[in-house]
Amino acid sequence: MRRSHSGWAGFAAGRRALTAAAIAAALPWLTALALAHRDDPAKWSTAEWTRWRDAEIATILTPTYSLDGERLLLRTDVADRCASAYAFIAPRLADPAFLADKERAAALGNFLKFTEAQHWVALKRPDGTQTHALGMDISDSEYWEFAKPYTTLPALLRSPSFLACMSHRGSYKYAVDMIDARNRGVPEDQRWIVLPFRGQFVASVDRTTFGRLLVVAPNQPMPDGETLDQWVSFAIARPEMDPEPTIRSVSVVAVLRDRAQPGRSQAFFTDYFREYDAASDSIVPMPTFLMHRNPSQNCYDCHKSAVIPIRPKATYRFDSDGSLVEGSRRSDLLDRLDGLIGTYGQSDLGHLSTDAYGPSLGSPSRKPEVARPPFGGSLAKVRENMTCGKCHEAFGKLNYLLGVRSDSDVKSFEAKQGLVQSFIEQGFMPPGNTLTATERHTLWESVSRAYFDPATGTGAFVDWLKGER
Repeated sequence: MRRSHSGWAGFAAGRRALTAAAIAAALPWLTALALAHRDDPAKWSTAEWTRWRDAEIATILTPTYSLDGERLLLRTDVADRCASAYAFIAPRLADPAFLADKERAAALGNFLKFTEAQHWVALKRPDGTQTHALGMDISDSEYWEFAKPYTTLPALLRSPSFLACMSHRGSYKYAVDMIDARNRGVPEDQRWIVLPFRGQFVASVDRTTFGRLLVVAPNQPMPDGETLDQWVSFAIARPEMDPEPTIRSVSVVAVLRDRAQPGRSQAFFTDYFREYDAASDSIVPMPTFLMHRNPSQNCYDCHKSAVIPIRPKATYRFDSDGSLVEGSRRSDLLDRLDGLIGTYGQSDLGHLSTDAYGPSLGSPSRKPEVARPPFGGSLAKVRENMTCGKCHEAFGKLNYLLGVRSDSDVKSFEAKQGLVQSFIEQGFMPPGNTLTATERHTLWESVSRAYFDPATGTGAFVDWLKGER
């Protein structure tokens, strides 16, 4: 039967009413489906993951520490925010298909490496103490077992008599005499190098002093036929300290050369506190990594090469009474130590991936821009020297944390400036430069801002996090 026009109109109206009712009935389910898709990262596209990543980068790198009007990154905030981001994405990594998508892997790969590396530092016990303060993928106590064969102090340096002499400023000379006596009985290439000095950068782990007695023990034979260099740094009282504080710190960097690959090495780190042991009535070295509240932090934050070149504020000698006094700069000895450092090449840190901390400051991936014209200086000279990465990409990357301005610069460094800034502005780097003081300052500002500009949230470090370099 043929429907009239009005009949068709009524039928169509009924259909529309039915469809509207069906949509209305289904709307909560459709909304829930949309929300489930939005809130289930397993269903996100690469574009959605990229938007999430960019928002997380902006949050992670938001400066929250203030210094005289300057906003700096707060190291602990960065670690905590990385831990939050990594916890969100980590469940997806159990699915091999998640990063099998090449586009997604390229977008998230560097960000994943960085957040995973930083999240270790944020891991804590229920009482709030850190378990991975060293930033390793194993706990601090487990790292001690890993490093112990290489960072255990030589017998003389851990002997009660030596440590007793190192407990007071007036007897440091007797400790050095013991080393001199030891040196007379060993081959020349195994003689220890001794340098008392006043550091200008990082205070001792116990935060008491910038004074150091450095003992370099080269070419120690190992059971497997390898040879080990140990750089042992005893924190000491400076001559002008009055009263003399109780000083406990000893730091060891051990370097094992790779005989199969010349120019490469393995590096191990350990800090000790010299503690009084009532049972033996003597001083004994206690690894800080075994302390419930480990005072040590991530060594790689500063040690971008296994051993940092020694640039003392002053060197010391002993006068006729055996007292520590300021002496002339030992440039010959410092050159010798620099030469030794240069033989280590790129160092494997074992349980820490150095590549997860980003590219080096001054890498040639961006066209260099000078931060501001230096008064009375040469823009061309500054621009020519903005190339730290030419050397440091292959040896000792100047990456996070050293490559950015952070609270660590203020809390750890005497001049409230980071290590890289100090090396540049004091003329130590780049090697052989002829820059003026104004040009050196502008160079630091330029490479720093090109790496990470906290005001804009941009730079080579951010580009790397986004997989764009």
